[in-house]
Amino acid sequence: MRTDKDTFLTPKEVSDWLGLAQSTLADLRARGEGPAFTRLSARNVRYAARDVNEWLDTCRVEAGSFKAS
Repeated sequence: MRTDKDTFLTPKEVSDWLGLAQSTLADLRARGEGPAFTRLSARNVRYAARDVNEWLDTCRVEAGSFKAS
């Protein structure tokens, strides 16, 4: 999914885009991991598409560079 970098997305839109459950995004937020987000209220969160793209870049693993521990 290509999005405008100034677009804000709901957790559902991000979960659909990434193929992650909304609960996984909530867990990542609670642990201080995952993409940066904006909390509009106690129950209302949005993700800037540019932040999701930046986070995806940090998750990238080059072929052959991953070693199992």
